[in-house]
Amino acid sequence: MPAEILAGFTNALIVPKPAIQARPLAPLAAGGWTVDDLGSHWALSPDHAVSLTHATADDSTRPWFAQTSVPHGNGFDEVWAARFSEHTPHYLITAFTMALADTAPLVRHRTRTPPMARSTLVTRPSDATADSIREQLVSRERAARPIGRTRLPRPPAVPDPKPGRQR
Repeated sequence: MPAEILAGFTNALIVPKPAIQARPLAPLAAGGWTVDDLGSHWALSPDHAVSLTHATADDSTRPWFAQTSVPHGNGFDEVWAARFSEHTPHYLITAFTMALADTAPLVRHRTRTPPMARSTLVTRPSDATADSIREQLVSRERAARPIGRTRLPRPPAVPDPKPGRQR
């Protein structure tokens, strides 16, 4: 899974929970994905490479499942997949779908992309340097530090055993 998508999800873990109920498919619909938000709850990316479903295993569980696949031969090869249980809060799934819908280019070295995906990727040369990418990461870390961080109280000290008593 691309680190940028994982970061979208993990960043949501450190910010306060939103007061408004999140709608996980809304960012995808706004991003031009084909979305069924009425019954089965699924979405398909404009290039048909990524799908998201809110599957019903039985009446009590409704996990979310995302998958990206690329054409290979007469079928498809899975590049990555993610599953969120029925207990995953919708605001976290929405953070994930916001990252999925983001159209900003991902900076990758061509040889470090999955070989099966190279034929389907749209690439272009970039002036990005390792230093500029590192600075983006440092900026993201700085922005995350003050958000919702509280210090936990120290656990009580364990008293030393009384002298003269041994097991």
